[in-house]
Amino acid sequence: MGEALVVLCLCAIAGWQVSRQAWTAHATAAGDFLRAAAIDPANADALVLAARVLPPADPSTLDLLRRATAVSPRHAGAWMELATQLELAGDLAAAENALLEGAAADRRFGPAFSLAGFYFRQEDEAAFWFWALRAIAVRGADPSGAYRLAWQRGEHAAIWPRLAGRSALWSGYVRFLTAEGHTGALADTAPAAARLAAPAEAPDLLRACETLLRAGHAAPALAVWNALAGRGVIPHGAAGGGLVNGQFRQPVLQQGFDWRRHEAIARHDARRGEIAVAFDGSQSGFTEVLQQTVFVRPGSWILRFRAEPQGGAVPQGWAWEAAGGACTIRFSGDEEECHLAFPPRPALVRLVLVCRPRGQAGGAAEFRLRDVSLTPSP
Repeated sequence: MGEALVVLCLCAIAGWQVSRQAWTAHATAAGDFLRAAAIDPANADALVLAARVLPPADPSTLDLLRRATAVSPRHAGAWMELATQLELAGDLAAAENALLEGAAADRRFGPAFSLAGFYFRQEDEAAFWFWALRAIAVRGADPSGAYRLAWQRGEHAAIWPRLAGRSALWSGYVRFLTAEGHTGALADTAPAAARLAAPAEAPDLLRACETLLRAGHAAPALAVWNALAGRGVIPHGAAGGGLVNGQFRQPVLQQGFDWRRHEAIARHDARRGEIAVAFDGSQSGFTEVLQQTVFVRPGSWILRFRAEPQGGAVPQGWAWEAAGGACTIRFSGDEEECHLAFPPRPALVRLVLVCRPRGQAGGAAEFRLRDVSLTPSP
């Protein structure tokens, strides 16, 4: 018991020493910044930094920030620091005025977002949306914080109508919805954004398409992909009528309705129009090498492909699988085909190139895959 008390006392003393050292460091830093401001009275930065390192309740803080805004009325950071301190002190009218001064001095994201946050806390609906949308519209800024705040105010039903006619903001909203996993709202928004997207916005919309696919939103995912493909924003063909990029002439995107390949096993060569598979045989059990999510309609479909072995041995245990059906690959080098039956209603299915080796490990295999197509049976 005595030893525990000694340890506790020592910890308390150590904590006090650390706190004292921290306070001393803050006081020293504040003194340094104040001396800098004394040398250059117009140095608003020094005054703001001095205010930042003072303890929160220090009465000098407000005075330093008022001096900073007086010597540099266009210093938005000083106005926002002053607004924070005034709001903490309960002077809301003065805090609002300081934020408005900061927004007048600087039309970038920070001041507008600070005002949106202020009006959010004051539950001023009209003022909140005015400044939230202004923050969202700032070019070159990441609007995620403003969208997150807006989502707390009214979620998608409140945000999306306010973005009507402001299509330049849609890709940022899509990016936010994708990152936050709001797939219901994304299904409503992404197709419209894709219909107007510029090439620079393709990565965001492809991620949205992938997110929708993973969430099972087939129709909006298809709409996003086909809007991008139809307008040439991506070089791939439309989805929904068979395979995409079956000639392997376009980049393999690893998302959306394009192929996904096992990067250690399947190498893509767009110039030759092929997937070169090199399987060392060390993998045990089932291995997915290549797959594509396909939107199919009910009935029988024909899968055609060419699989040319490299080297002496013919690979064993390889097949295409989809919707419970399978096509064993013979590796003739000529065109092969087989029939696959799909569900009784339109659906997303995964067409997968797999190796199911016999025993604990399969034999090594090298082959080239070309000219893969999937078409309805006549």
